[in-house]
This record gives sequence, structure tokens and C-alpha cells, in this order.
Amino acid sequence: MFDKQLIYLGANVTAETHFPFLSECVIDRPVHKDNGATIFKGWIEDFIKDNKADFCYERDGKHFECRIESILYRKKSCGYMI
Repeated sequence: MFDKQLIYLGANVTAETHFPFLSECVIDRPVHKDNGATIFKGWIEDFIKDNKADFCYERDGKHFECRIESILYRKKSCGYMI
């Protein structure tokens, strides 16, 4: 998950299993440019720009279907969940 300023908010164990670079991310900090998690920033930017919510990701011969959803608080978007 990321807030509106693209600050990393955390991930569940399943996400960290499929995206091991998430374990290097620090909660409440921006994603480092050299970390693999920068792919999420690109997906979020595409979601904001084109409302593109579905993305494909391949790693180690496995294909993943990913989706972005807005995190809502009191009916207002306050971040993104992938």
C-alpha cells in the first residue's frame, strides 16, 4: 500500500512472498530508486494518469495479474492498494 504522496505504507506476508524486494522497503518512507518496488510507483502513476487498474508482472517464470485500488477514507481517496 502507498499513500497519495507514494510513501510506502506496508504489505502483507503474501505480497512479500511474491515481491521479496518489499522486505527492503521502510514503512513511512519513499521507495528507493534502486529497489525493485519502484515498479509499483510506475503502476500507480499509470493508474492516476490513465485509470489503468490492471497490470501484469512476471518473475522467475511465473505470471502475476495485479490490480490497483484506491484506498478510501470517508469516501475520499487517501492512497493506493496493489
